[in-house]
Amino acid sequence: MRGFCKMMFCSDGIYEGRLMEGGIYGASHLAEDFARSSSLREMIQLYKSRVPRQEDDLTMIYCQKITETLKEEERDEIPSTPEGIERGVEKFYKYLMNFNFTPPEMESLKSAFFEVLINAIEHGHMGISYADKVRLKRQRGYDSFLNKKFQEVEIANKKIMVYYSQVKISRASWLLWCIEDEGEGFEVNEVFKSIRLALGKEYCGRGLLMAKELSDGLYYNEKGNRAYLLKRLK
Repeated sequence: MRGFCKMMFCSDGIYEGRLMEGGIYGASHLAEDFARSSSLREMIQLYKSRVPRQEDDLTMIYCQKITETLKEEERDEIPSTPEGIERGVEKFYKYLMNFNFTPPEMESLKSAFFEVLINAIEHGHMGISYADKVRLKRQRGYDSFLNKKFQEVEIANKKIMVYYSQVKISRASWLLWCIEDEGEGFEVNEVFKSIRLALGKEYCGRGLLMAKELSDGLYYNEKGNRAYLLKRLK
């Protein structure tokens, strides 16, 4: 589809939401908020500022594309070792110092990056499935299992590639990190569905959900071996 930078599909519950001052949200407010927003999170915030109470099921599918790559800055090759992870996270944090982020924002992004990195190593390079992790966590044997896997030369020799860039999405400038592992990937939709269904029952998988909350976007390619972490610049 040529010529578009973003589009949105939504259920009638969005359209029929009741405004704080009376009346329904309707097409005019929908069009105005969609034009102002540059991410799903912003669209939800704008909607909730007008419609304080949810009275129906709400669904939004917010699609956008990178309209311009402003700057491809650098890349990092991270070994699948505890030391490699520590160094990669430290470099990421130093990079954030080039921008006008508050200390809490920097800590949140650091945590999000760490979770995505760990996921790439555990599930991508070590081949640990979601079911395996749940089982090992229940048996309280996951940490020892992970430490043994880190000692394997084959694992240590695998690299995570991290690409740093600045991009434009709609009219806003964003930081984009592409985190790519050498693994076979995973069923992204099925894993996220399992994680949400297990919330409150299992500890596994919360890191990825936390990464989505702490950043302005976390997306995976279809194969599941490449993650895209986004943060909008002020």
